[in-house]
Amino acid sequence: MRLAEITGFGSRLAPFARHRWVAVGVSASILALIFWRIHPERILQALAGARALPASAALLCVLSAGVLLAVRWQWMLRSQGVNDGFFSAWRGVLVGNALNAAMLGAALSDVAKSAWYARRHRHPFPDILLACGLDRVCGGVGVILYALATIAVAIRARPEFWDHLQFNLALPSFFFF
Repeated sequence: MRLAEITGFGSRLAPFARHRWVAVGVSASILALIFWRIHPERILQALAGARALPASAALLCVLSAGVLLAVRWQWMLRSQGVNDGFFSAWRGVLVGNALNAAMLGAALSDVAKSAWYARRHRHPFPDILLACGLDRVCGGVGVILYALATIAVAIRARPEFWDHLQFNLALPSFFFF
């Protein structure tokens, strides 16, 4: 086997393989900046104080949420006739999260993620953009359902919560309406 076949530099994805090194360099630079701004002693102190069970539970929650986001993104892509695999959807979710953190606003990051996904996987951009919009709508509906379930449980557990909820819902309405 030739070195070009192992590294991927001889394939049709050679430009992407070269750009990975740039992405790794940018990521390493950002992490170095974070560690430079936050003293390493404080990071080590926080890590030393962390208990294994809560840290493992937090990591499991983040990973399971990422998997569910990837499944939802894959379903939205399939609704537009794009039948890519799970790991392509997972990569799209990771890119979308990174762009959401780097750009101003979720709408701009959704457009950038759609453009990236359409270009990388050679799909029509409008189909991917529509899948991204559907994904955003489904996510919003999920958040609303979660909020309603949380409010119902809180009111059932503590009836006085209803008084606080009415005030917290009425106060923003004075500013928005």
